Parts: sequence; structure tokens; C-alpha cells
Amino acid sequence: MVGSRGWGLQIIFRRYDRDGSGTISASELTEVAYKMGHPMTEEQYRFHAPCAVDGSGELNYSEFKRWWANKDRFTQLEDQPAHEDEQAAEQDMAAAAAWTKWVDSVVAHFEFFDKDHSGSISRDEFGELFQNLRGNGYDLPSTPDAALAVLDANGDGSVSLREYVQWMRRTGSH
Repeated sequence: MVGSRGWGLQIIFRRYDRDGSGTISASELTEVAYKMGHPMTEEQYRFHAPCAVDGSGELNYSEFKRWWANKDRFTQLEDQPAHEDEQAAEQDMAAAAAWTKWVDSVVAHFEFFDKDHSGSISRDEFGELFQNLRGNGYDLPSTPDAALAVLDANGDGSVSLREYVQWMRRTGSH
């Protein structure tokens, strides 16, 4: 079993490693970007997204984790210049580690309430999540249906991981 820290990101990695190769290809990474609300063509990926250290053009889990840890992973598409001093690099690494830990905890929370592992929390599953969020002090409307309407940004009657992450970011819980 995977340790609690990082297992949420490993779930995301495995979900999009469609061919089970242990790497994320251009088409697989563009699907990740799309699902997170940032459409990117395969051509954009090839020119701008982070390239594998080994030059394969595909990201293994370590490379994917490094890419994921960058808060600006979808908007900052050009290679990052090297840091000129170690202190700045350490601060960036600490911020990336904190961001990754937050994402892992949000994904783990989402996955716990996604009982059928469909990738979305249905109306039936939402009641338990609603009670948990209200019990932890989140400001939500007083009924599960009203709260579902707040989190369900696209109005399809369920809450996707993307919608949940976006809502958690808006609440300032990171």
C-alpha cells in the first residue's frame, strides 16, 4: 500500500497513465490539463510542457510529481530558468512541497467520499461529504441540495475532482 503522503497524486498519475506504461504521454497529459480546466493541445504540450529528463518526451511519476508541484503548471508553460541562489531554490521547493501536500489531502478527501470511484461525487454520495464539510466549519448553505449547487460548477448534478479542487481553493483552505 502506498504511504498516505502522495497517494492522491499517485491515483491521479495512474488514472491518466491509460496504457499502464508508467509514464504520462503527451495525449495523456493533455487529458489531465483538460480535466483540470486548462485545455492544451498535444502540439502545445510538445513545445511547452516539461520534458522528461531522459529526453523521451514522456513524464515518469517523479517528473509528473515535480510538474504537479508547480502551482502555475498550467499557465507557466516555458522552462524555468535555474535559480541563481540556493535560498530561492529552497523556498520554491518548500512551497512546492506544501502545495503537493495540500493537493494530496484534497484528493484523498475527495476519493474517500467518491464511494463508487467514478471520479465524481454523485448526489447520493454528497450527503456524507456535506455533513463532513459542515462539521469541519466550512461555510455552506444549510441543505445538501443547496450546497451541491455551490460545488457543482457545471450543473451536471455531481461534483468532479476538478470542481472540488477549485471550490477548496476558493474557500482559501490551502
